[in-house]
Amino acid sequence: MSAGARHSAPAGESADGRQPEVERRLLWGWGRTAPTAADVVSPVDETGAKAALDAAGPRGLLARGLGRGYGDCAQNAGGTVIDGPANSGITDIDLASGRVTARAGTSLESIM
Repeated sequence: MSAGARHSAPAGESADGRQPEVERRLLWGWGRTAPTAADVVSPVDETGAKAALDAAGPRGLLARGLGRGYGDCAQNAGGTVIDGPANSGITDIDLASGRVTARAGTSLESIM
């Protein structure tokens, strides 16, 4: 299995007209046991994420964070996995209320 195999998403575009990036990759959890290959989609906005969901095949689509869970969490052997960190970043900080608004793929480390 080639770690660098990339192709365009089967359907949909992001709001700026770009196709979400799709890459066939081996995925594993924190313990690095039982890796499986999946098509990893890296949308950069909500429109791209919806396009990836609409284009998901019969195995569906799983959301994946940083891959730090134990075991085989967020693996979808032969299916599609959406890469959370591809859509990350802080969008607003309200110092008066102490509220931070961030995109879905933003790590706690980034916020701290």
